[in-house]
Amino acid sequence: MSTDWDRYATADSTRRGSPRRPASDYGVVSFSVVGVRAIPGQTVIHSPINHDPVAPDLPNNRAHTDVFGPKSKGDVADKMLLVEISNRFRVLACWEIRPDAPVR
Repeated sequence: MSTDWDRYATADSTRRGSPRRPASDYGVVSFSVVGVRAIPGQTVIHSPINHDPVAPDLPNNRAHTDVFGPKSKGDVADKMLLVEISNRFRVLACWEIRPDAPVR
């Protein structure tokens, strides 16, 4: 899962971050890193994107952070583990910008 670290980005800049789709296609949730790391198999790694030269369709993003680990049927053979992972992400998620919110 591709995310942005709030040290370097705002919810609004994250929502506007895709060069391929309009901001109105997205909502933004936040997660506690400590909470995500407590979910089975999940790791959080700050992985800034820095293209030199900058590619127009892939802008630089020093806030970019990856969350690695199983999140779907293809990743997890144990259905109960998948349910636990999904539920824990749902509990942690806090809406910062809902998908139906107007773009500022």
